[in-house]
Amino acid sequence: MKLTRIATLAAGIAAMLTLCITPALGAQTDSITVTDALKRKVEVEAPVTRVAAFSPFVVDAMLDFETKPVLRPTLPGPNPERWSELETVPFDHSAGPPLESIVVTDPQVIILPSMYARFVSPLERSTGAPVLALDVLSLEELDRNVRTLGRLLGRTADAEQWITTRQEHLETLRENAGDTEPRVFAMFGTSRAFYGFTSNSYLGDLINKLGGSLVEPPAQGSRGFPGLAQISLENIIAADPDVIILVRHATPREGEEGLEGQPAWRELSAVKSGRVITLPDRLFVTCPGSEPTAAASLVAEALRPAALTAADTDGER
Repeated sequence: MKLTRIATLAAGIAAMLTLCITPALGAQTDSITVTDALKRKVEVEAPVTRVAAFSPFVVDAMLDFETKPVLRPTLPGPNPERWSELETVPFDHSAGPPLESIVVTDPQVIILPSMYARFVSPLERSTGAPVLALDVLSLEELDRNVRTLGRLLGRTADAEQWITTRQEHLETLRENAGDTEPRVFAMFGTSRAFYGFTSNSYLGDLINKLGGSLVEPPAQGSRGFPGLAQISLENIIAADPDVIILVRHATPREGEEGLEGQPAWRELSAVKSGRVITLPDRLFVTCPGSEPTAAASLVAEALRPAALTAADTDGER
């Protein structure tokens, strides 16, 4: 009888210990609420290890943290070498992603740009995973998104170090910028259609933070292209900026003159002084937020006075 009571008591203690230990184990996960670029409040159970990343800056940040997404986007043109071993699926602007290919990777969260907003619900229904829309329209937004990514991955220390490195590099570029504040017109497009970058864009924000003064396009924003507004040659002539930054989506076809072939273009101050600078679309349009120190260095160089740049070039010879 006494042995039975002892056994019963032992079983009761074991049950109580189990109840106490189980919540402690469950406490290792945390529900994080993120307000994304579509103003949706999205809950994600963290930490996550399986991320389908269709925002290029997320792919690069994860690789910087020495983690890998289960999927990454396929970019037009050459893709970064370090992306080569990552599994990829096409993500067409009109048709959307191949849902079956994403489902089989069993993602815990899917991250994409807000331009793919109409595919959010189908992705959530098909995969059962939360979908976050994250954009990079400013340096502050980039830092905020990287900090969010660090929390999701359980890599907050890596995220903070990433942000600190970017901020310190920008501060060094600022200190070396000098006292000039060139007026800058930044434009994106092909020979047939051009858009102007607004201050609410990654490139526009970089220009303003690195000592330039961005000339705002007349219209503020274009539907489906946040941070860009359609412009005409007349808009550029009226602004007559000190510097023109040109981000091409494609090189002109044979026989296409584009803006550069117009007589009025050749009369612009920036053209006469040789301060029309072409920057790669990958760092400022296709993949804003990727390689942020390289992007900032390119903009800083574009804003430097022409005489100073020439002197540096002579000194290197």
